[in-house]
Amino acid sequence: MQRLQERFGARELPATAQSRFQNVQQEVGESLDDWSDRVLTLAKTAFRDLSYAYATVQAVTKFSHGLLDKEAGKHLSLQLPMATECI
Repeated sequence: MQRLQERFGARELPATAQSRFQNVQQEVGESLDDWSDRVLTLAKTAFRDLSYAYATVQAVTKFSHGLLDKEAGKHLSLQLPMATECI
């Protein structure tokens, strides 16, 4: 499947990919590493026509807002302006 995707590229419409990206949340039992990988993968597809920096900022924001632990997500969100300046 990976080879086919590399050869023929992503076929999902950008609007569909962005909608999936906006609606995703961390699943129960999903580790932070797996959650971050999933967010980055979705961001890469959703924002493939935009800059890497923009996609990264969106991924960092979605990571914090989609956390199951809302208190941790809130704390992380307060740190985002500092984190995104480094990108």
